[in-house]
Amino acid sequence: MLRPIVSLVLLPALLTLDGLLLSLPGKATPDAATPDAATLDASQTDRLNHAYGLSQQGLQQQRQGQWREALASFSQALPIYREVGDRDSEATTLNSMAALYRGLGQYPQAIAHYQEALTLLQALGEPANVAIVLGNLGLVYDKLGEYDEALRYFEQALALSREAQDLRGESFALNNLGLVQAKQRQYAQALTYYLQALGIRREIGDRLGEGATLHNIGQIYDQQGDYTQSLATYQQALAILKEVGNRPAQGLTLNNIASVYRQMGDHVEALNYYEEALAIHQAVGHRSSEGVTLNNIGTTYLALGQYDQALDYFQRALAIQQEIGNRPETAQILVNLGNLYEEQADAQKALTYYQQARTLYQAIGDEAAIESTQTQIDAIQTP
Repeated sequence: MLRPIVSLVLLPALLTLDGLLLSLPGKATPDAATPDAATLDASQTDRLNHAYGLSQQGLQQQRQGQWREALASFSQALPIYREVGDRDSEATTLNSMAALYRGLGQYPQAIAHYQEALTLLQALGEPANVAIVLGNLGLVYDKLGEYDEALRYFEQALALSREAQDLRGESFALNNLGLVQAKQRQYAQALTYYLQALGIRREIGDRLGEGATLHNIGQIYDQQGDYTQSLATYQQALAILKEVGNRPAQGLTLNNIASVYRQMGDHVEALNYYEEALAIHQAVGHRSSEGVTLNNIGTTYLALGQYDQALDYFQRALAIQQEIGNRPETAQILVNLGNLYEEQADAQKALTYYQQARTLYQAIGDEAAIESTQTQIDAIQTP
């Protein structure tokens, strides 16, 4: 009997969309605002210039999904900022590194780096940026399934943003509160938060944020089984994302539209949208999203009983996620490979993949996924 396939509608990618927006403002080049700039000697100025270059390189690598390379670039820049006393850039770099660790499923490292950034920003007296990092910490706990802790951080971020009269930060906090409520199936409350965020983003003219929130609202309708409304909302989001020219976000939304069609049983239309999303991911070099969409195509072929095609897409997806070190998505693909072999009555191969997935989930600390995968293992091992 085919085990339920966990639907990949890019919830992690939605968080990445907000995570990219929730980055601290950094400097492209040194300027008069650099701490103690007038006291830097020529050697220190050269090193600071080098650090700024490394940071820009890291940001570019991050946008292209080259997460390990980005971490290496930021790791080289960080000690230079510390050496010359550029605490703003130090905090920005710690925040960027934490976001990468979060994306790679290395949650303890993510928390440690966010906490370092938080301590620095609190000392610098920057409430708006403190709220950003609080929100980012909440995203880590959300990924760990520790929703009460995530809500605590998001609520702190919301209060601080409102105190600082930072409407953009307030919209992010509201959006993230909606994400957690949605994961807990509190859809009415999630929609309330999203609509508040949407109103603010429209008020301040944040078109990208508006598109992201519409995307999230589309997911609420999807999760409630209202596929017609979900598709309509996703299409609104897609139109805005095309208007602002954000191709990576377009790819995420196209992927989710495909997933709705898949759930409606329209596999041909689903594959059309997945292929369109895949082309964008490949064009912009976003390897993680490419891997997720390849995996989704694999699940579609699996649903169609086209096992050879499913295996090919799963293997391509697995190679990408292993290459960039994305453990959560790697584990999900291993589960789907287990589903594939279980459907073909190859219990031993299915068990091997489920066990590999469980090991990864244990390393990550995802208790819900551990429990779900253990259930699949027990079902095979029970005579």
